[in-house]
Amino acid sequence: MEKLRLSAAKASLVSIAGAGIALMTGMPAIAGNAVFDQSLSTVERYFGRYHTRLTHADGNRDYTFSVAKLRRAIPELPQGTKFVIYFVNGKARDVRLDYPNRPRQSDVYNQAIAQKFFKFVLGWDAPKWQELNYSIFGAAMEETNEYCLGDGVATSWKTANFLGYTRLVENPKLYFKTECE
Repeated sequence: MEKLRLSAAKASLVSIAGAGIALMTGMPAIAGNAVFDQSLSTVERYFGRYHTRLTHADGNRDYTFSVAKLRRAIPELPQGTKFVIYFVNGKARDVRLDYPNRPRQSDVYNQAIAQKFFKFVLGWDAPKWQELNYSIFGAAMEETNEYCLGDGVATSWKTANFLGYTRLVENPKLYFKTECE
């Protein structure tokens, strides 16, 4: 747990430095950020007041934020997509795109969307796209995808292909991962 705190602090410093570079170069920092391992009040400074809160049985919480700015950054998102940040012990752990339940979702999350999502959340371009985990299993051809985007951030999602339809079974998310530093 201590390693996560130190690494998250390092990610925060990288985030702040990146936002400073964006300001110096005139590039807009969409959300600014030090999001991972931050409190709700800090996260609300970047994304505005949360709209809904869901408390899980373990006490951890999902907070849903406005998608207006997110939709401008990623216009191809399906209607009904939610922007959710998951908090563990009061600290932001991961940032998700909760897609609506649709029967066909073959290309709703890919490298281009992941990189736009990273830029929206962190405020600068993802420095890399490196596969961490890709696996296929089961009769429904469930695919697990996990990639490093750099600066300590990874993205993952799962799909299943059944009877020719690809369906998202685990929503895409961004999260801190030390292997991606």
